[in-house]
Amino acid sequence: MSKIKIYRASAGSGKTYTLVLEYIKCLLISDFSDYFQYILAVSFTKDATNEMKERILSELYGLALNTNDSKRFRSSLQILWEEEGLHWDEKLINMRAKTAFQTIIHNYSRLNITTIDSFFQCIIRSLVRELGYSNHFSLETNTQRVIRESIHNVIEKSSHDNKLIKWLTIYVEHLINEGKNWRIEKSMEIFGECIYNEFFQTKKKYLPNTTLFFSRLIKSQDQIQKDCQTFFKNTVQEIKILLSKHQLNENDFIRKGNPIIFLQKLADGDYPEESKTIEKCCTDKDAWTTKNHKKKEDIAKLAEYKLIPTLNCILEALRKTRTAQMIKDNLYQLGLIGKVIKEIEEQNHEQNRFMLSDTNIFLHQMIDDTDAPFIYEKIGVQIKHVMIDEFQDTSQLQWENFRVLLNEILAQNTFSLIVGDEKQSIYRWRNGDWKIFKRAVKELGTEEKPLLYNWRSEKHIIDFNNSFFPLAANMLKNAVFSIYEVEKVKQKTKKSSEKEGHIFIQFIKDNKEDVQYVDQMMKEAVLEQLKKLYNNGIPAKDICLLVRKKKTINILAAFFLEKRNNYPKMAEKHYLTIVSNEAFSLKSSLAVRIIIASLRIISRQDNEIYYKNQLIYLLKIGGLDVQDLIIDSLLSMPLFELIGYICKQFELEQLPGQAAYLFVFYDYLSQYLKESPATIHHFLEHWEKEGQDKTVPTGMGVEGIKAMTIHKSKGLQFHTVIIPYCDWKFSPEKNPFLWCKSPKNIKDLPFFPITYKKEMKYTDFATEYEEETIRSYVDNLNLLYVAFTRAECNLIILTRYKKKIKEIKRVSDLLQLSVKKLNGNWDEENCHFRMGEIFLLKEEKKVATDNPLKKIPLMKEIKFSPVNFQQEKITFKQSNQFQQLMTGKDMYFTYDNIIHYFLIQINYLEDIEKKVNDGIIQSLIQPNEGRIYIEKIRRSIQLSGVEDWFNSRYKVYRKYSIIAEENGIVINKRPDRFLIAGNKTIIIDYKFETPHSSHEKQLRQYANLLVTRKTSHFNMEMYLWYVEMNQVKKIQLY
Repeated sequence: MSKIKIYRASAGSGKTYTLVLEYIKCLLISDFSDYFQYILAVSFTKDATNEMKERILSELYGLALNTNDSKRFRSSLQILWEEEGLHWDEKLINMRAKTAFQTIIHNYSRLNITTIDSFFQCIIRSLVRELGYSNHFSLETNTQRVIRESIHNVIEKSSHDNKLIKWLTIYVEHLINEGKNWRIEKSMEIFGECIYNEFFQTKKKYLPNTTLFFSRLIKSQDQIQKDCQTFFKNTVQEIKILLSKHQLNENDFIRKGNPIIFLQKLADGDYPEESKTIEKCCTDKDAWTTKNHKKKEDIAKLAEYKLIPTLNCILEALRKTRTAQMIKDNLYQLGLIGKVIKEIEEQNHEQNRFMLSDTNIFLHQMIDDTDAPFIYEKIGVQIKHVMIDEFQDTSQLQWENFRVLLNEILAQNTFSLIVGDEKQSIYRWRNGDWKIFKRAVKELGTEEKPLLYNWRSEKHIIDFNNSFFPLAANMLKNAVFSIYEVEKVKQKTKKSSEKEGHIFIQFIKDNKEDVQYVDQMMKEAVLEQLKKLYNNGIPAKDICLLVRKKKTINILAAFFLEKRNNYPKMAEKHYLTIVSNEAFSLKSSLAVRIIIASLRIISRQDNEIYYKNQLIYLLKIGGLDVQDLIIDSLLSMPLFELIGYICKQFELEQLPGQAAYLFVFYDYLSQYLKESPATIHHFLEHWEKEGQDKTVPTGMGVEGIKAMTIHKSKGLQFHTVIIPYCDWKFSPEKNPFLWCKSPKNIKDLPFFPITYKKEMKYTDFATEYEEETIRSYVDNLNLLYVAFTRAECNLIILTRYKKKIKEIKRVSDLLQLSVKKLNGNWDEENCHFRMGEIFLLKEEKKVATDNPLKKIPLMKEIKFSPVNFQQEKITFKQSNQFQQLMTGKDMYFTYDNIIHYFLIQINYLEDIEKKVNDGIIQSLIQPNEGRIYIEKIRRSIQLSGVEDWFNSRYKVYRKYSIIAEENGIVINKRPDRFLIAGNKTIIIDYKFETPHSSHEKQLRQYANLLVTRKTSHFNMEMYLWYVEMNQVKKIQLY
């Protein structure tokens, strides 16, 4: 039987509960209280990771203290154990859960529950030597900024590179000839995003490093197009002569000469799309003219022996010229991308930084499938179990990196877990691949286990989704949606109530004469639904607007602002207030706008008078005193101090509702100062590009209607969901670059970047076009699934209605064709679909949880208080610890520090060599120093007579945290070594300086804390080990 479980967890099926259940089951089975550090659990977002940690700790606490709300979890846990033949009583569960909980709390940093990016970052940091970086390198996450800066540098350096400047000139001339913007920076930035596309990362080694190759390639494609154009002209001329010879003209052919007109357009250099008529003419001789034409037989014979073969030859030539054009379209950018990559690499080396986006490919290149995953061992922990959440969002490289680890774990016959759902894969733009889920099932030789029950939604909502999505997938005939088979979609309900939920779909009829009509009617429809919810008593805080694009939130927020005076009662109850990260950007903050306006005045930017007037206007809005800034005295101030001065000068802390914005602004400022020049000019430039769009996270205490994109809503649930503008396209809205295999006649470059568009169907890249179209349809149907499954009680959908639908191109088309086939009430006259009535969940008396970790803390207002720095009062203090560490220009650690570190890491004598070798791997010491440290440690242990402390009869706790409260403050004490054998306890602290009374005092503090905690180990001994002196001093407790 396979030791890996793969759960297919549809929306609302309790996947987090299941994952926490399996984690705790695995943790408590072990006889070791610190077993949690051998379990790696990864998810894809910080929120999901934090939720997992909170749930694990709260459930462990509940099991330890036998709380009432842990009963269901305990029952589920016992069922899992019984499946493995284990029968535990409550006393044993309580004891093990308590021990595990306490151990985690005291060693929280070793809890391996993290995002997949953070996990790989940890590995990268352990590979300093292999990367060729020094110990203190930085991880860069802002790829767009790096790409933008590198493109700028490449263009600047072109003046010293004749070949490069020639290529740039050709590129600019090409853009001008095409009637496009000749400034290449923007188009290069867009194209530059491909640098961190996983396909490109695996193939970029094949990219030629000279523009000469691309120049020759463009000429060869130009020649193909010229030859094809000549062929079109000559062939059309021959056909005209042939038709004249047979006394025929274009009007004798089908659709007023459509085939002949098509050929003439090609000869004129116009390449129209092949119509269905042309497609029929390629194979059917009778398709060239009408059935009743008097020369039908003559035309059919002519078509059979001449026109059909000629048309097929022409279409083949048309395919070649279109292929050549598509290859040429992005060759200019491709010719520069190698220079940009080289510039990024040089900047990385100079700035001692590593691109986070390179993590997956770097590890992939280092990992060898045939060897044990030694790389994972470099993080200092032996991983015995892996639990992967949201597996459908995994990229190909991430999966290949993880698969090596999973194979090693399976070989050791230990348990691992994967949880995912292909239907919720909506992050392909981040290299996510929904196909990996099915591939993993096959590669790992296991079966997927579905979670059948939906714990989130009411019955009508579950039934609607059960019926709609298999039907929708079947109607989209251009793709095979195996992920939406009935058995993979169908869920059972676990809720029971008198009402069974509410579905309402409103279709708004198109008005082609007024393009603004649908937009205005959509906003009015949202308002109308809010009125109904208000009248039915649904609180504003329980309503969420889900949208496809961020800008829609701002459109609706502006519309609601206009309507506040018309609906004062709704406004008072916050039904016309939108709560969203997008609505809380820094640029919308009055306090931050005052700071930025002040900086512009101080830096004497252009339009200084305008900024002075703007500052006066902003100060008046805030009811603050208008004051002049003494610019000359402020120019010399450091940026951080200057902004503090502005805050203090204008008393910005007095502005209501601005504290959160100022805290986030200061976080942004601090991060900026770590990485960038501390000048006003550079800061304002960075503010325009990146800073102003940073947002304040929305808190639970903010009153109003929630609003977010569907992508942001993943993993969340809401009482009532409204989805306006539910009419997005199935095809890509932005034409992406597809990496396509080279045509057979090009052998020097195995791939090309091709811009996705309909013309691809008629080129050598038709296969890639079809594949991308299918992926896009899957992405958008998945997006619809995520949106429709967020609702608990009420799901309201607002979309468009068309009179005729020839082809399903939009989500609205799919909804319109589907709803009439579903159970529910369809109102033809008013164009709306309904299931059930608006559902108000009755306020029941909530039973207070007896688990403090599950209680929601009260919101407290935090006030912002700026600091006005005074230079004469600033002093620099160096900590003793830092003085000990830094003993020389080129030394990071002293010899004593390193010995101290190794002694802490060692459990038993046989560990000495391994831990020192680990120090070499982690670049703590040089390889030639290893033997010196091994001998030094062994000699110190022997001469001091402490071999018994490293005997395996003791259970060892290294740097064991003792948490206690002292004068109302939580303190953390960590003795170097804590030994337990039976009822005997030994506390040891290592010292490398001369003996001092404070050392004994410190050790007694440790002991007193343990006595206070009523530890059962009262036979306690305490020792100070002066390592360099080879002396051991026994300390009495009192």
